[in-house]
Amino acid sequence: MLRKIIYVIVMVCFTAAVSFSQDKTEKVSTQTDKQKVTVVIPSATVDEKTNLIEGRVSLVYDGDTISVTTKDGAIYSIWLKSIDAPESKQNYAKKARKMLADLIEGKEVKVIIYKKDMYDRYIGTVYYNGQDVGLRQIEAGMAWHFKQFIYEQTAEERRIYAQAEQKARSEKAGLWEDSKPVAPWEFRSGKKSKETTLNETAATVENTSNPTTSDDASKTTNQTNKSERTYILGPRGGCYYVSESGRKVYVKDKSLCVKQ
Repeated sequence: MLRKIIYVIVMVCFTAAVSFSQDKTEKVSTQTDKQKVTVVIPSATVDEKTNLIEGRVSLVYDGDTISVTTKDGAIYSIWLKSIDAPESKQNYAKKARKMLADLIEGKEVKVIIYKKDMYDRYIGTVYYNGQDVGLRQIEAGMAWHFKQFIYEQTAEERRIYAQAEQKARSEKAGLWEDSKPVAPWEFRSGKKSKETTLNETAATVENTSNPTTSDDASKTTNQTNKSERTYILGPRGGCYYVSESGRKVYVKDKSLCVKQ
């Protein structure tokens, strides 16, 4: 009788030990699987409806904007996060678009969404075959590292993107063949290089007998720009307008908001 009792106790302990071992193995396997997913999709809790888009690239607008069509027929406009490619009227715009189209048009991609902008575009990192497509554009010299929004990147991402652009610059890849390429955000805002501004100023002074005419024209242009902007009064009383790059620009003259 004692032997039977001992045998039963031994069997119970053995079964419990095997069960614990299996549970531990399953937990380790699950954790490993999660780690593998994290490498591809850098998010611990991915909400597929808002943070992850998977589908086919149905259209490439330019060097940094695409459309992705999912299996359920939904179409999303995506701006590749942390890069800025030449605008349509700039040099290398067509080449940048072709580079992106050759790489992913008609292909299945994954997009890790960061946010949605004022133009209803989703801003996110696009992956094709595990490769960061935006980074590929920078490496090929077909886009700038969009440093205006580097705070949206991790320290490691900033380092990799910055190094990729520096390498493309030093190798004169793509748009860096141009000795003085104009950044897209400067092109959109109408900014000019100091050299261009000085040359234009010299030409104006040389071809006019009234120096004040140039100043008056400058003031008129500034007033026109102000009148074309839409000024918004913030909840805390700040007055601002949204630039073409999507950034809030606050102004001291709050009367501009009152007039709206």
